[in-house]
Amino acid sequence: MKEIGAKIDRNASTPLYHQLAQQVRAAIERGDVLPGIFMSGEFALAKEWEVSRPTVRRAIDELISDGLVERRHGVGTVVVASEIKRPPILAGLFADLNRDVRNPTTEVTGFARIKIEKDKAREMELPNNSEVVRVQRVRSAEGHPLALLSDLLPLDVAEKISRRSLESTGLYDLLNIEGFEPTIGLQRVGGRAATASETKRLSLDGDKTVLTIHRITRNANGRVINLSNHVYSAERYVVEMSVSHERSGK
Repeated sequence: MKEIGAKIDRNASTPLYHQLAQQVRAAIERGDVLPGIFMSGEFALAKEWEVSRPTVRRAIDELISDGLVERRHGVGTVVVASEIKRPPILAGLFADLNRDVRNPTTEVTGFARIKIEKDKAREMELPNNSEVVRVQRVRSAEGHPLALLSDLLPLDVAEKISRRSLESTGLYDLLNIEGFEPTIGLQRVGGRAATASETKRLSLDGDKTVLTIHRITRNANGRVINLSNHVYSAERYVVEMSVSHERSGK
């Protein structure tokens, strides 16, 4: 790992290990140190930063607890991608990434009219052999691929949306602009091992696990306007939600 050039204020009330952790964190967030880069060993970092090895160890422990680096047995400490946290609200990934200032970009890899499969026709409440438009995209955040997005749209919905508009705007935002108003979604969240294609397209390195989200989205009138199957890098993406205990009445 290249030298970070950490500056230590030995007269400050802030502990040395926390000062170091803050500066490494800032370097990672600026992109000076990229995911997949291995940190130097404790002895080398202690020499570079002119602190003790226990101080270096505590700084690294703090970075591990923040999810910025991880220790890999027999290999060393590696910088990992920071997680994208998605709250349980009906919003598109593009909007979530914009909100968190993650600089989202989109590559549209498919935009085609197809005959829908029987099980998907049932989920979209369409007759068998109906035609829909399948939209396929790769969504990246901060220059790194994050998700493979596959969406099915009814023909009258899809005709309002262009391939070019999907490159700069999220699908849900476009649906709202065109008056389709995504209102409620039923989704299943799962996890599995990545396929060879997903591993390559998502640039998975260490953990080759993916998070899957299958969602049926309806408008205010209850009509299905979108059926989505999305695959996310489990290293970089989590779904965050709150739960509560239901009290039984007496």
